Amino acid sequence: MVGSYSQALPGNVLVGAFLCSDSSEKLRGVEVTFTDWQTNLAGHAVPEYEEFIHFGEPVFSTGGSSYVGSLGAWRANSDGYVVALDYRGDLDYDVHVPEDGYYRFDLSIREGNEFRDASQFRLLAFAGDVFLGEVSTPALSSASTTVSFQLPWLPSGVHPITIKWLPVEAGASLQIDSIALVKAEFLDATAGALWVSEQIAGEFALAAPGAVASFVSPYNLYGNAKNLELVSVVRDADNVGFAPSRALRESFHVDLPLGVGVDAETFSISSHGGVLSESVSLQWALTNFADLESMHVSHVRPGDSLLLGWRDEAGEMPEHGVYLEIFKAESGQELPLTDGVQSYSDLTVAPVDATSRDAFLGEGIPSALDAITAERALLESGTPIAFTHPERETLPLASAPADPVHLLDGFGLRTGEVAAVRFETPGRYIMRSTWREADGEIYESILEVEALDVDLGPSVTAQVNYVRDWSPVNAPESAILKLDAGLSLTEHSSDTVRNFDLLLSSPAGARIIARLPGSGAVADSTQVHAIMDYSRLFGGYQKVIGEFADGSRIIEFTLAIGGAIPDDLRVHLTPLGAGTLFEDGTLEQWITADQLDELGRYRYRIIVPGDVRSNACHTYQLFHGNQAIGERI
Repeated sequence: MVGSYSQALPGNVLVGAFLCSDSSEKLRGVEVTFTDWQTNLAGHAVPEYEEFIHFGEPVFSTGGSSYVGSLGAWRANSDGYVVALDYRGDLDYDVHVPEDGYYRFDLSIREGNEFRDASQFRLLAFAGDVFLGEVSTPALSSASTTVSFQLPWLPSGVHPITIKWLPVEAGASLQIDSIALVKAEFLDATAGALWVSEQIAGEFALAAPGAVASFVSPYNLYGNAKNLELVSVVRDADNVGFAPSRALRESFHVDLPLGVGVDAETFSISSHGGVLSESVSLQWALTNFADLESMHVSHVRPGDSLLLGWRDEAGEMPEHGVYLEIFKAESGQELPLTDGVQSYSDLTVAPVDATSRDAFLGEGIPSALDAITAERALLESGTPIAFTHPERETLPLASAPADPVHLLDGFGLRTGEVAAVRFETPGRYIMRSTWREADGEIYESILEVEALDVDLGPSVTAQVNYVRDWSPVNAPESAILKLDAGLSLTEHSSDTVRNFDLLLSSPAGARIIARLPGSGAVADSTQVHAIMDYSRLFGGYQKVIGEFADGSRIIEFTLAIGGAIPDDLRVHLTPLGAGTLFEDGTLEQWITADQLDELGRYRYRIIVPGDVRSNACHTYQLFHGNQAIGERI
């Protein structure tokens, strides 16, 4: 049994443990660990700021009852405050920001039950999808307590802020008297400007600004962004915008396409209303078969493209052109000698039939397979060059013979020509270039690239502070997994699929991304949603509701689960005592997500025979689909 408790504790603490009267287990000991819980800047009741920052009168304030959305039952009072009527809940507010800048969001809270001296409260705050932090603080019923969250930079306008109240003590009732927005002011203008600049730099930055030569198109731009809605990505040449996607909780990525035969293209990436702007100048680097040592990309994503060509140190191609072949293979078996290579060799021996050679290089093999898309072009201008074979067609890879090596395509490149090759399907690709040097010798160079099939699968649900098993749909060993803080993965040894112990410690959830080695491109991402089990936090919500003539008792329990509850959540219940049954006479029950109320509660009853010394002890366990996500309790 593992448990955690978060509360301001008195000087003396009494800790106990008990077993059911009919338990066959023995209590071997109780281990208690006290941890000084530290959180981020927003985790104090009132954040500590630099001494030159001043917060004056609120620029916006309203009563706590001015919420625009809620979870759970709340009562709004005519005096402007709002008090919770449930054991937990959420409130959504619209906050009016008068001008761009940094603000502090204040809540005036108290214990809402006047007959209760004080309670401990745990609050999480979000501005849209930006996690602001969490606060754990006591609050009296006789006086208000101010809880503050530092907001990220906000533009003027209306912004949503959500407050989530998580239960810590039984019987507590959160009351919010008022909310307020206070703007950061600076006693020293110079120091203030520097502070703002540093704050913005901490909220937005590119991993690699400036000039970038990328072997892969599209180029996967990566950067940090606390608020993704503020980020703008625009190509300067035509003012076309590109939508960034969330990577980790405070980072983003966006695919930027590269062109053939064009000068470096500049993209402007700005945030915070243009207060901070970066640019990248992107050039599609040639995968040069004359110098493959300079090529450092060994992995791409399905759908990515390479620009293939041949240039010596003087920028020249062999006099008789270059013949390219692209194979798909699971391993690097010895490549077969194809008819194309032999035909090329025959056409480049003396005396050279230049007309036949040029026609051959322009045709390509008659039937290419659709695992790749090859397009020829003039490097200097980017002008497309069509394959000239009149009967050239693309066949589905599924119709290819079941051989370990497939020749997907073969074609030639003449002076000034390149080929943009797009890898449509996952797998290992082997590219071979063949050419005749002036000395008459035939040479070849070979490049292997793997299009990684990465699929982290659908979003994951994890019970906070409990280990669960997680297996991504497909995450090759070469894929690099990156995680948000508050999430850990411990990989098991396996010869088949990658499997992990996943442990989430934050009720705000977390994200996982998979990046490619070399380029660092984001191949896939998934969200880890948090749920919390409150069922036994306050003693199990159990009560005897009836007794039969034979002495049997019917005892009612309440299951209480909070957080992002998935549609396929299930809870397995099993009685422990002899003769103990559920109300419907069964020995087990499965509770599904659609049976829970708005706050994740479900009431169930257990019948205990009169001659059984038991308090209806039973176990339950949470499942996400068929996967257990918590300990059996």
